[in-house]
Amino acid sequence: MNLINKLVAAWERRRAYAALMQLDDRLLADIGMNRGTIMERLARAARDTHVSTDNVAVLRPTVAVAANEDSVIRRAA
Repeated sequence: MNLINKLVAAWERRRAYAALMQLDDRLLADIGMNRGTIMERLARAARDTHVSTDNVAVLRPTVAVAANEDSVIRRAA
């Protein structure tokens, strides 16, 4: 994996982490996570995609789920 792919993957993990940390505990539980497992899940996703040329592919759905949940929260508020 080249340096650019590593930087992009790290940036995507930070974005996913920030988006997931903004969710409340109930929403995290709905997607099968809690605050203690967020970093572990992101690290596992990065390891699982290590054989792929696009390391951030599995993180994008996580960010999309978090963004979708966030937009639902905003509309409800």
